[in-house]
Amino acid sequence: MDSGFPAGRLAAHDTQGALRLDVDGRWWSRTLRILSRLLREHHANQKPLPKSAQLWLWPVIILDVVAVAWMCAAGAWFDQTSTLSRVVTWGGHHRLILIMAIAGFGMLAGLAPLTMAFSRASDFELSLLSLACVISAAALAGALSAILVTALAGVLAAILALVGVLAAMKVKLRFVINMPRGENLSPLPPLSQDANCIADYSGRVCS
Repeated sequence: MDSGFPAGRLAAHDTQGALRLDVDGRWWSRTLRILSRLLREHHANQKPLPKSAQLWLWPVIILDVVAVAWMCAAGAWFDQTSTLSRVVTWGGHHRLILIMAIAGFGMLAGLAPLTMAFSRASDFELSLLSLACVISAAALAGALSAILVTALAGVLAAILALVGVLAAMKVKLRFVINMPRGENLSPLPPLSQDANCIADYSGRVCS
């Protein structure tokens, strides 16, 4: 039964498609085998990292993201508001802080899958991790120093307030201790609600 399609042309198209799919399939299969072999060799050259590295590097990534968000939203405000706010941006260079925070975040985020979430790393990857930490620390140093100064100022104010309260209590206690014992102090009469009675506490006279 003739379907109206040229059988030879259809067969030729099918052969080319099959060849193309076969070539593509073999290329992808070979590429995946090469990548798998490279990953196995790469993991074999890695050394385990201490648990403290995982505990510290993830917070550094989060702080880098926080720094990027703040510099994008309020970097100019930090540059112009006060001396303390300019400390956060290294004397009014919020774009530099933004670039360093992005660089530190990018390096750590790129190394996270290669190091199996910072659990293993080769010597080269360890060097890159160290460099990323230095860049991130430089970007966050201004903000951390400003927070530290503010916290120390708050602690100092609290200490001074506590010293003042203790000094006042000491003066009051000394006054109570030095009060004469033999003096008979009668209680003051209560104030009368009558409009014709006026209490005079100094002379204790009621008319």
